[in-house]
Amino acid sequence: MAAGFRAWRHLLIVGLAVIGSGACDRTSSASIPDDAAERYAAVFCATEQACGCEVYASQAQCEAEVAAAFNRAAETATVFDESCFEAALSNRAFLECSNAQTVNVGCVAMSGSGEVGDSCSADPRLSLVRPRSSCREDLRCSTGTDTCRIGPSEQQTKAAGDACVRHHLATCGLEMYCDQSSRCRPSLARGEGCDDPLSCKPSSYCQGASGTCVALVELGQPCDPSDLSPCAFAESEQAGVSLESTWCNPATQRCEIDDPYVCTVLEAPLPL
Repeated sequence: MAAGFRAWRHLLIVGLAVIGSGACDRTSSASIPDDAAERYAAVFCATEQACGCEVYASQAQCEAEVAAAFNRAAETATVFDESCFEAALSNRAFLECSNAQTVNVGCVAMSGSGEVGDSCSADPRLSLVRPRSSCREDLRCSTGTDTCRIGPSEQQTKAAGDACVRHHLATCGLEMYCDQSSRCRPSLARGEGCDDPLSCKPSSYCQGASGTCVALVELGQPCDPSDLSPCAFAESEQAGVSLESTWCNPATQRCEIDDPYVCTVLEAPLPL
C-alpha cells in the first residue's frame, strides 16, 4: 500500500474504534471548559514524547500546536460531552503506547452541526475527542470527499488538477495525491524523483535521502524515521492478509509492529 494510504487507513481504523461501543452520558451541549484545550494537549504531548514519536522538537511546542488545534475545533463545536472528554483523557492510548487498533473510547466528546454534504476538515490529533470533525454526531467527515456523510468514508474520483484537502489522505483516490498547492496530481512510479512525501504510488514511499520513490521497507529492516510511512504492513497469520500495522521506530530506526496511536495520527499531514 502507498505510504499515504497506509496512514489514511490507520486514521479510518481510529475513527471507527473511537465510536464503536455505545455512548457516554452528555453533561453539557455547547459549553467547553476553559482548560479543556490545555489538558488535552498536555496528555497528548506527554504521550508523544514518551512513545518516541519525535515529531515535535519539544513537549512545549507540541502542546502549543495541539492546544491551538483544539481551540480552532471548539469554535465550530455545538455539542461537548464532558464525561466522554474525561474518558478520552484516561484512554489507554495516552496511558501506554497502544496502537490504533486497540483504541476505543465508545463516544463522541465534541461534534458540530454540519449536515450531509457540508464541507469538513478533520484533524487527526483530535480523533479521540472529535472523530466527526465539524459534522453532526450521527455523521462522519469523509476523508475521500471532504464532506459530512452517512456511513463509512468513501473515495471520490477526481481528475488531475482538481482541488483537494491535503491532510485528507484519500481525497484524490489511490492513484493520485494531493500536492502542496492542494491540487490532485498523478502519483509517481517507483524510481521516479520525488520531493513530496505523499507523491509515490502504492507499495512505495518517497525516500528523503535519495529523493526517489522506492519500495516500502520490510519488517525488521533499517528505515529513516524522518520519511513519511516508509514501512510495509507486516503479514498476519490470517490467510496471508497484511493486517499488522508497522512504523519506523525512531529509537531503533527499524520497521516494527504496533506503532503507538499518537505516532500514527502524527504520520499524516496536519491542517495548517
